[in-house]
Amino acid sequence: MNVNLKKTCVYKVMNYKGEIIDNAVIITLEKYINILTKNEIKLMINGVCNVKHRIKNYKCVIDKITRFNRNNKLGAFPLNKVLNDILGYRLVIDTSLSIKDLMLKIIAITELLPNNIKNKITILDSSKNDYQAIHLYFKLNNRSYPVELQIWRVCDKKRNKDSHFEYKQNYMKWHVRETELIDLYG
Repeated sequence: MNVNLKKTCVYKVMNYKGEIIDNAVIITLEKYINILTKNEIKLMINGVCNVKHRIKNYKCVIDKITRFNRNNKLGAFPLNKVLNDILGYRLVIDTSLSIKDLMLKIIAITELLPNNIKNKITILDSSKNDYQAIHLYFKLNNRSYPVELQIWRVCDKKRNKDSHFEYKQNYMKWHVRETELIDLYG
């Protein structure tokens, strides 16, 4: 990709009405999702780990860009921060560690990696309300989309799923309401 995703903000790709400004970015994004989808079998991780994966569909990606453009500082967020989960993996582990201790352990393990690898990994405690998880983002460079790895504890799995379902329901309600407002006033 020729676009620097760290320097290109959402508002440079799409305006607040949801109209595409930079078609090249959108076309490249669609191609990226198509390549991931065509090669999905290769993205699966088999074995003893409880790992799931998903590829965010094109419409969801466009909806996310639109939401960030309207709600978050008028789209003044870089694409690599907004589209950090197009390809995502979820690892569920059985541990008695707290989220804080688990994160410290992950950071300690990451510190053992060579600099050229560990500098491409961002680790965040993404816990919020009932959702308890650590997210890792792997980014080769500023011209590639990050890959997300969510790490859940078995004890949080049901609450996290319920929390995600509630978030999606609120998003769907927002999306319907936003569409109605645009139809009325847009």
